[in-house]
Amino acid sequence: MDPRFEEEAPATQYYDNALFERLRRDYRSNSLSTPLLTDIRYATRADIQSHWPDEAHRKIGSSTISAGDVGAVILCGGLATRFGGGAKAAVELLPGWTLLRVKLEALAGVAAAHDTTLAVIVVVSPATELAVLKVLESQSHARLRIKVVTQSVLPRLLEDGHLLLQADGTPSFSPPGHGEVPKLLAAHHSIDGISPRLWQISNIDNLLATLDADIVGAHIASKMDATVEVAPGTATDVGGYLTYGPHGFEILEGFQVDPSDRPTQEFFLNTNTFLIGSTAISAGERLPYYAVTKTTSDRRTAVQFEQLLGGIGSLISLNAVAVPRDGNMSRFRPMKLIEDLHESRSAVVAALEASGLINW
Repeated sequence: MDPRFEEEAPATQYYDNALFERLRRDYRSNSLSTPLLTDIRYATRADIQSHWPDEAHRKIGSSTISAGDVGAVILCGGLATRFGGGAKAAVELLPGWTLLRVKLEALAGVAAAHDTTLAVIVVVSPATELAVLKVLESQSHARLRIKVVTQSVLPRLLEDGHLLLQADGTPSFSPPGHGEVPKLLAAHHSIDGISPRLWQISNIDNLLATLDADIVGAHIASKMDATVEVAPGTATDVGGYLTYGPHGFEILEGFQVDPSDRPTQEFFLNTNTFLIGSTAISAGERLPYYAVTKTTSDRRTAVQFEQLLGGIGSLISLNAVAVPRDGNMSRFRPMKLIEDLHESRSAVVAALEASGLINW
């Protein structure tokens, strides 16, 4: 039994007090205030050069995967608060098939198809670490080398700058967002002697974001520092907008955009599936922190400090690949609500079975 199963490590183990105090000072002085942007040019299909599937780039993508030069990062830090609690990675798509098992089986399928071994980093938060380790305890994949990496945390604040306390009087903590991933990769870029040049980053709740040779090839052909998969936006989508600025593609979140300037015509949405290399990993150190407000279960407003992975486009060159959102070819079916799980289950199962990566 892994000793980490015995009791949950205290959140303070992952907590940088000097960083927190600096961020709190900046928040109180309004230095972290985000001016709302207007006159934004939202990217359209005409701006995007790469569309999936992309057979023209498949050969170079396949050879890169076969060489062990692409690893995978699975983001498992989120709690399934809208699924009844616990770690989202441990939620079952089918009996015996947790979301994490599905992601790993698909990666094992990719590794087998390319006769290689893949490095896999499973990113957890202190709140999800134990549940993820328990899921992994029952998993065994000869072609995967898996490392669990725990995100840091920062205390949350009330709007007046005081600590947000839980019912027992202890501080409430939260991870600093997906923007911490480049720093984690800088520290954990090699697993059992495998040191990929590229890393695919994807959310645990988007099971269709498999490691794909077409997209790897399109990224390499673009000669950009990072690639993001984007899908057509809908009227209900807020944030994660793909925009086109003076230096190329950038991604803006909803809190950065004046509500009156949100897109009403065609736009594309960040799926939070990225391919990044060493330049993007190094640039991650410079990602700014934002003060983001959330509503707690007891209806209080919490302020938490986050780095945005999508913000990498303001620091390095960013390529975009348009992927389908609907139908059997979809690569973007996120499951944020229990209703999403029920509605998407049959389509996700069918798509993964058709891909040949998983035998249920």
